[in-house]
Amino acid sequence: QKGAISRAATLREQFFSGNRVTHNRSTAASSTSQREGRKNLQNLLKKAAESIGRSDIDISIYIARLEADLYNDVEHLTEEDADELSRYMPRRLAKEVHKIIMTADG
Repeated sequence: QKGAISRAATLREQFFSGNRVTHNRSTAASSTSQREGRKNLQNLLKKAAESIGRSDIDISIYIARLEADLYNDVEHLTEEDADELSRYMPRRLAKEVHKIIMTADG
């Protein structure tokens, strides 16, 4: 009986440590995906700001506002119109962001 208990403890340890490894890998992949999504948002907003002649503005606050509502990547914005985007950034910038997205999808 001691052998069975010992074997069960070993299996339990292997099972839980395996789950931790899998969880850590998926967490790392998710983190990488989030960084890439953030970079895509930054690039989009920078491009839009440059297009309207405002490359000097700090876009980080607008990215933070978008991310607060779980818009973590450009693809999350494709279904939103300029009015919706203007909730997160100045209207002129929102219109340019929308135009760029529609041109890229079109």
